[in-house]
Amino acid sequence: METSCGAVLFSDEGGERRYVLVVRDEIGDAGFPKGHMEAGESMRETALREIEEETRVKAEFIDGFEESVEYSLRCGVRKRVVYFLARFSGQEPRRGDGEPNGVECLPYAEAMRALTFANARDILKKAEAFIIDVI
Repeated sequence: METSCGAVLFSDEGGERRYVLVVRDEIGDAGFPKGHMEAGESMRETALREIEEETRVKAEFIDGFEESVEYSLRCGVRKRVVYFLARFSGQEPRRGDGEPNGVECLPYAEAMRALTFANARDILKKAEAFIIDVI
């Protein structure tokens, strides 16, 4: 099974919580920043690296939130993606150097509409509830 890691990335500056989505230009899918683990990396290290590579944001994890999804790729490989919850402030998310993906920063309702896959919408719902209940 192939493993990738990423995060539901948000900022609550200016009195409005906004979530960062990565739009994969080649197919138009919108999802959370994520990517493959490199040799010797922990899941959290992978997530932080991928966030910075894809959005140019330095983020901090919110402890206590971890969700994962599993699915099969078209080539038949099983994939597991582990998502954490991460916050940033004082930065403007933007496309990383050499990254083929666009970046959007949207309020919750707009992010829910923009996400391509139901499992990502489920994770965003859980993240929003966690933020409201715990933070």
